[in-house]
Amino acid sequence: MFILLSFLSAYCLHAEEPAPAVMDSVLLDEIITYSDYRKFQPGAKFDLINIEEHSNSHANSIDQLIMLNSPIYIKTNAGGLATIRIRGTAPDHTSINIGGINLNSLTLGHSNISSVPTFMFDQIDIQYGSSSTLNGSGSIGGAVYLRQKN
Repeated sequence: MFILLSFLSAYCLHAEEPAPAVMDSVLLDEIITYSDYRKFQPGAKFDLINIEEHSNSHANSIDQLIMLNSPIYIKTNAGGLATIRIRGTAPDHTSINIGGINLNSLTLGHSNISSVPTFMFDQIDIQYGSSSTLNGSGSIGGAVYLRQKN
């Protein structure tokens, strides 16, 4: 009985003291890295279209330039809609990126590439197949990267 009372009194005396703070989180500083996305993909297939070399051509939009310089099928209709199909996939499986930002519509899943003019960009990189998912595009057909010189 004496042992039980001594444990109980010791517990009551120490119950009012706050528990020591335990460090459970570590704050890290933010690190930003920039790299060429093609550097770490040696087996990926890329087509590079330099727009400055094709400045004298009649291609006013990116869909015309891609059709002239690559084997990619772009479906167009009389209403002006142009959708890209890489490797036979649907247009929602192909992403069009500017600086890592996807231009595809959030509701439709694809974008009208006939409305993107060529004078805004210096180079077009086309990546075929699902290897474009390594760059964060999430598309299994391929990706079109519109690049600008700094």
